[in-house]
Amino acid sequence: MSSEQPFKRSKVLDSVRGIAILFMIPLHLFLFGGGAESLVGEGGGGGGSSEWAALIAKLIVVNTQRPLGSGLVLFFFITGVALSLMLLKYKGKGLKQIEVRVLKRYGLYILAGIAFSLLFRVFYYLQTPGAVFDPINWLNWTFSSFMDLSGPILGLGVSAIIAFPIIFKWDWKKLALAGLVLAVIEAAAIYLIPFERHVVTNFFITNSFSVGKGLPLVLFGGAVGKWMGVGRKLDRRVVAVSAAVTLGYFFVPTLLGSGGWHMIIAVWAFPHAAIFIAAAGIFSLAIFQKLEERGTRLGAFQALGRSSFIVYYGHYVILMILNAILGLAGVKVTLMISVGELIISTATIWILIYYFSKRRWGPPSTW
Repeated sequence: MSSEQPFKRSKVLDSVRGIAILFMIPLHLFLFGGGAESLVGEGGGGGGSSEWAALIAKLIVVNTQRPLGSGLVLFFFITGVALSLMLLKYKGKGLKQIEVRVLKRYGLYILAGIAFSLLFRVFYYLQTPGAVFDPINWLNWTFSSFMDLSGPILGLGVSAIIAFPIIFKWDWKKLALAGLVLAVIEAAAIYLIPFERHVVTNFFITNSFSVGKGLPLVLFGGAVGKWMGVGRKLDRRVVAVSAAVTLGYFFVPTLLGSGGWHMIIAVWAFPHAAIFIAAAGIFSLAIFQKLEERGTRLGAFQALGRSSFIVYYGHYVILMILNAILGLAGVKVTLMISVGELIISTATIWILIYYFSKRRWGPPSTW
């Protein structure tokens, strides 16, 4: 029988978020730091657009062209868990009181995401001879691009704001059912309806991190958060099923001919991504819950998880600085240089965030 008790966010939820970020940083640095382009170039022929397209086709097993393409929206799932656990922190308060906090937090994320997206575009505008200064078009691109820098932040912020009243009112069973129904509706829409390119349909339905693709994961995360928030454990059967589905992602595409590339470029097609993320999220929570019970020190991962927003944009800033230095020095990015950037950037942001966290919240043992 379960008993009401607070869920220790710092040792479970932040650890899961932290390990997810740790996997995300190298992927982003490789894709946007010149690693992928250098791989094409070294593969023979100078890295033309046709070779780049051929590489992308090799990396992806299932059809991920618009509107099927989906980012791995683990952070949507984690956000749903966090929203559920927020109800424990503010237990006894009404919907309006807590919703104000949700609006402030995720509204700030949305505004910051827009600002950072524009800032990065200005940076590349200043580095590109002959580029046109067009902030209106840049803003439209931020919301309508298939894979934009701030796309995950904007989609997550809007999804969280929409999901919170539902998470507040419904129990875990209704939330899980709602997530499933919305995922089916979204899948049916993008498979059956030929959507035109428009900022509204892009942002809410077809983009890699669209609200329609992310919202089911937020609701499902909310269901899991309510399940765990009252002291329930993820039993062996649930963990076994989630582990099997998660492992299936690594092996099945290989059998279909990916050559293992899908484990490096972790892009899938909706609704495949939703199934994998839900399973991986549950399995990760179960693992860190067990580590917490054993008293394992998780401060290094928690530091990343507690400051995920700063980490997300911070590693891009470091990458920009490194690329600017290489550009001024006239150094062409090769695969080895890209790997060096990856190591330096990941280590730098991790060290900075860890000591920032210690100064702000004290020793990790007290988190």
